[in-house]
Amino acid sequence: MNINLEEDDHSLEEVVITGYASSSGYRKASRSKPKRKKESYNLTVDSKQEGITTTRFVIKKKYTIKSNTDITTLEIDNFDMDATYSYYVAPELNENVFLTAKLGNWEQFDLLEGEANIYFEGSYAGKTNIDPHATTDSLMISLGTDPNIIVKRKPLKKFKRKSFYGNNRVVDLGYSIQLKNSKQNSIHLILEDRIPISQNKEIKVDNIKTNDANYDAKTGIMKWKLTIQPKTQLEKQFSYELKYPKNKRVNL
Repeated sequence: MNINLEEDDHSLEEVVITGYASSSGYRKASRSKPKRKKESYNLTVDSKQEGITTTRFVIKKKYTIKSNTDITTLEIDNFDMDATYSYYVAPELNENVFLTAKLGNWEQFDLLEGEANIYFEGSYAGKTNIDPHATTDSLMISLGTDPNIIVKRKPLKKFKRKSFYGNNRVVDLGYSIQLKNSKQNSIHLILEDRIPISQNKEIKVDNIKTNDANYDAKTGIMKWKLTIQPKTQLEKQFSYELKYPKNKRVNL
């Protein structure tokens, strides 16, 4: 199965998906008995007939399949699906920005289970796995990284200092995350980072400042849902204070 995605400069709301099957897969499908009458389907498929456990496609176009070791693919379906595009980055782990497409109402298209090729803006973007038996109401497809969105995570010098308070060492830490959108259109991006969570009573994390992030105190995860305009950049900051016994060593 090949999935072709094309970006719209005004709004990214449509995914074009083209399905393929091998010649052997078509012969296997053609042996299933139809349950419904023949009906007009599209320019590629003459009809689509569903059985109890199988789906039968009648291909309009005739193909010549040579007797050799090459793989012959036949287009058996071609349809459009609405999609919501979003970007994701967790710069503490990886400063690359990943693009994803969220497809809704995908169950009606009878997608085949297996590996799929992804094409975005006319270029090969990689592979993904489609699981039509999933119970989720949407299908997520990863489109790889986008080099046009730049993210840098740097420590803030004014917070990076150490001091002593009694028998404890106090470390103030702060970080700046800079994001730049070099694209011609605005983007929606989910940014995640984290505040350390102590599992030791002698080690405490205090004076947490997450600014406008959505912060989960149980997991330490901070999340920003951002809209970045074309050719603009913005910055997010956070800081915290770490206290621990001076005879202990903590990896920061």
